[in-house]
Amino acid sequence: MDACGHVKIVRGVDSAGVVSLISNLTAEGIDPSGICVLARKHSLLGKISRMLDDAQICHTYIGRQTKLTRSES
Repeated sequence: MDACGHVKIVRGVDSAGVVSLISNLTAEGIDPSGICVLARKHSLLGKISRMLDDAQICHTYIGRQTKLTRSES
């Protein structure tokens, strides 16, 4: 499958801002399956997922069932 679409980099936004952005994009007709959120910390993704649940915005949180662990070499 070939990748297509657009990449939008948004810096300096808090979790509520991410949820608002996703809400606006889906309201404009963007398919939620085409939206990906990356964060520096896994805990931020968990918070955003909970906020998306509260806002009843359909999403898939890949790390929901398993938490990452920090391992040392």
